[in-house]
Amino acid sequence: MSWIQMSEPLTCNQCIQQEFSIDIDLRQMWTDESLRFNSSDPDMPIYIYHNVDKFWLPDIYFPNEKSSRTYSVQEPNRVIRIYSNGTVRYVTR
Repeated sequence: MSWIQMSEPLTCNQCIQQEFSIDIDLRQMWTDESLRFNSSDPDMPIYIYHNVDKFWLPDIYFPNEKSSRTYSVQEPNRVIRIYSNGTVRYVTR
């Protein structure tokens, strides 16, 4: 499951031209049975800020995109939360 949070709504002019640009926060959620663990508090996830590249992440693409870019920052703005039932939540900007 993936969803996108847009920072501002599209204008009518952008809809007519069928061309626009957006900044997004991408949020994805999936279940990985191999990441299950025992926990006294199943609602408290493990947060992972570093070594995110060592985890499997789903490929994401946008059909018909003209171009894309990612922000160039010293520390990537992304986090993984892993819950005891194997649910993984990934957020990036």
